[in-house]
Amino acid sequence: TIAYEVDDIVGEAQWASNENDEPPFADVNAVKVTTNVQILTSAYRYSMFDLQASAMAGVPLEQKRANAARKIIEHGLEKTAALGVSRLGLQGLYTSSTSTVTAAAGAWSGLTEAQILGELNALITGIAVDTNEVQQATTIVLPIAAHSRIRTLKSGVDSGETVLSFFLKTNPTVKEVVSWVYGNTAGALGVTRAVAYAKDPDVLTLEIPQEFTAMAAQLHNYSWRVPCFMKTAGVSTKQPKAIRYLDGC
Repeated sequence: TIAYEVDDIVGEAQWASNENDEPPFADVNAVKVTTNVQILTSAYRYSMFDLQASAMAGVPLEQKRANAARKIIEHGLEKTAALGVSRLGLQGLYTSSTSTVTAAAGAWSGLTEAQILGELNALITGIAVDTNEVQQATTIVLPIAAHSRIRTLKSGVDSGETVLSFFLKTNPTVKEVVSWVYGNTAGALGVTRAVAYAKDPDVLTLEIPQEFTAMAAQLHNYSWRVPCFMKTAGVSTKQPKAIRYLDGC
């Protein structure tokens, strides 16, 4: 298992005086979360006849199949990192049940540049307000169409800036605004979902207890089989208030 704590710091500093020399205590409300480690598997195989034919053709068949097995597992890990696997209790970036979800005014394809900027600013301001500015959004991940919209839409009639470049210029805490295909249907009832968060290991981490591993080839009749696996516990969200969703953009 992977175990981590979801922390909420409480307390407030006060000025000292001669009449009151007792400092106020700070505390941390911590909830322990435990997630089971799960195993992603794949395999590849090749026969002695395959090796003979590939050697004659000058094609590295064994290596190609090994690469394919690794790509399949890594694709499964990426999908888990985004959406989690609910039946296994794994959480993804888009599926934190304790993070705040707000609804967009509408699909960004039909909104003006001012409306889109307002929604982007509200997304990151919400994190600052919820955490009393302890956490600041550094990363925003958008659905593909929404990202394309702000990357090409001008921020004003005579402006040389796009909505994206203007937003980054006026919000220096945000270091990157990127797209991810999984945001296209990650929202409630399959709508689009954007996510803003503080990219900090104290906020969230992708748990990979064991990297991709290929076992020794196993001979079976005329073929060798190579089982492969990787272990993950999904995404651990340790500061859910530092993650915020926008659905329907």
